Amino acid sequence: MTEKAAWNVLAAMAALGTGWAARKAATALWQRASGTETPQDPADRSVTWGQAASWALLAGLSGALAQLIARRGAAAAWERMTGEIPPGIRRV
Repeated sequence: MTEKAAWNVLAAMAALGTGWAARKAATALWQRASGTETPQDPADRSVTWGQAASWALLAGLSGALAQLIARRGAAAAWERMTGEIPPGIRRV
């Protein structure tokens, strides 16, 4: 396996774990704050614009944070394991 392929596997595994955790956290936060289930289909006319937009913002933010945490965590693990920065990552 090439170094780049190994890095992609490590980053993907980290993204899967944090993505799952982010979705669970966003769902729990929504349920606690609103007292309702998450909107299953924002196009459903029984879901208000406010509910749809709020869920989209919460889901998007949690997904973006999960991606950041996963990439930085995977990069730190790669550096600990190899002593080098991951392939394709540039230091500024």
